[in-house]
This record gives sequence, C-alpha cells and structure tokens, in this order.
Amino acid sequence: MKKIFAILMALVLTFAMSAVAFADGTSNVNTSGWKSDATSFTIKKQYVDANGNETTLYPNEALHFTVTADINNPDTTAIGAVDLNVNSNPDSIQVTVPSYTKVGKYNYTVSETAGNTAGVTYSSNTFGVQVLVSYDYENSKLATQVVMTTGDDAEHKIDTIVNTYKTNGTLEVTKTVAGNLGDQSGTFEAVVTLSSEKPVNRNIEGFTAWNKADTATVYTCTQTITVYHGYKLTISNLPEGITASVAETEGEENMKGYTATYTGNGNAITDGQTTTLAITNTKSTSVDTGITMDSIPYIVLLAVAVVGIAALTMKKRYEA
Repeated sequence: MKKIFAILMALVLTFAMSAVAFADGTSNVNTSGWKSDATSFTIKKQYVDANGNETTLYPNEALHFTVTADINNPDTTAIGAVDLNVNSNPDSIQVTVPSYTKVGKYNYTVSETAGNTAGVTYSSNTFGVQVLVSYDYENSKLATQVVMTTGDDAEHKIDTIVNTYKTNGTLEVTKTVAGNLGDQSGTFEAVVTLSSEKPVNRNIEGFTAWNKADTATVYTCTQTITVYHGYKLTISNLPEGITASVAETEGEENMKGYTATYTGNGNAITDGQTTTLAITNTKSTSVDTGITMDSIPYIVLLAVAVVGIAALTMKKRYEA
C-alpha cells in the first residue's frame, strides 16, 4: 500500500507541475489584437538596348506597377499600385508592405503596366514576393519578413523588371547642287523636323523641345541648319519609330531660282540603321542658238515658198 500511495503521489505532483507549465505557456496568450509593423521591399528597374546591354540613354517617364495578391492568402490585405518616375538607369523604388493582423504566408505578383514612350518595349515578365507573418511573443506583436520567390535559387531571385529601349537609330541629311547654273559654293537654309505619334520623353541634341499643338496628332521637334553642296549632317541615338523630314526655307532669297527635290522624307527611324534625307537643288538653262522650236513652222513655210518660186521660174524659162 505504501508503494502504491507513493506512485499515486508522484503522478499527482507530475500532473500538477505540467498544469502549471501549461498555464504559463504561450497557448493562453491573447493575440487577437496583435498587428505587424509595416515593412518594405524594392522594385528595381532597368533599360537595356536591343542587344540586352545596359544603355546610358533612357526616357524620363513615369512607370506603373501593379502588385496582385494571391487568392489563397490568409486574408485580403493588399499592396496597392506603385508608380516610379525614372530619373536614372537603373532606378528603384521602395514598396511599403502594410500591417497585418493574421499570421501566414502572403504571396504577391509584381508586374509592369505597359507605357507609351517611343522606342520602349515594356517588360512582360513578373516576379513574386512573399510576406511571412509570424508571432513575436517576446514583443507582443506580429513579425513580418519579405522575400522574393521567383528565380532559380536563393542567390538568383528576380527583383528587377527590364525594359528594352531601342534608341540606336541614325539620321543623315545630305545636300547636292546640280545644273549648269548651279553655284556649288552657295548656301541655303533648311529645317529638319522629327515627328512621333508617341511621346519621346527625351530631348534630342540640337533640336527644339518636343511639342504637340492642341490640334496636332503628333509630337514634333525641329532644327534649322545651313546647307551647301556636299553637306552632310549626322544625328545619332534616335528612338525607333519616329519619322524625319527636311524642307528648305521658301522664298526667292533662299532658293535663288533653284528647284528643290527631296528624297526620303517621311521615312521612319529604325534601330541600328541609318535613314537618309537628301536635298537636291537644280538650276539649269539651255544654250541660245538663235533658233527656237517656236520658229520652225515659219521656217518650213518659207522654205516651201522658196522652192515653189524657184520651180515656177524654171518652168517659165523652159517654156520660153
């Protein structure tokens, strides 16, 4: 009986100690009012050329990103749309993650909304972000940890959206003076006009700022140049898709009796290629030989009359 009593006492003590430990454990902590601190992650943005190399030229544009919540998230806590005004390449923006009230894994997909800048092909790729929300009993709150989830391994997670900026087009403007009265030492004034149906968002060196009049459907910029025989102007780093044209300033003082013809006006700039606009001024005259085509009918009539008179004279002499 003593042994049985000792065993029962030991069991009672063990149960009592377990009950105390259970009461002091975490399962009785009221976590219903706990919230997590807000945190953030970084969206990186980069422009590359058609060959995939980082470019030193980039448009000053506003980029728009959406962060879409997974339907299987613990609740509907969302991360709103994000805008980035580009001022360098590459560039980045901190995205604030909101406060959470429920533990679990929250998964989001980041994607870019395509813009409308000339020469830019916007990324269709996306990357994933996961926010892990867990209990922080020591500080009586919820803890958040943000990680990227898209990529081959932990060291190569994707956190950058890459746009392709095709801005390697070249424009050449040439000038030729022709004709037997063409003065190849003379100069003329001409205006080169660049046009784009999309905003370019980058000034072109030597040209006025891009402008779109209220009644216009395209953006334009211009440069006034002085041209002469053998002249060639080369303009580099033009975005793909814009068009170019050239026209000499009208007026007798500039044209000086020349006839101007243009080749290539309205052609589009293509990345990696050269588009040529050619101006040809012609001034010619014919040599005055004293005989004009307008006098030929009268000369023929005179010749017929002379022949007729000669024939009549010879007939009279024969009859005599």
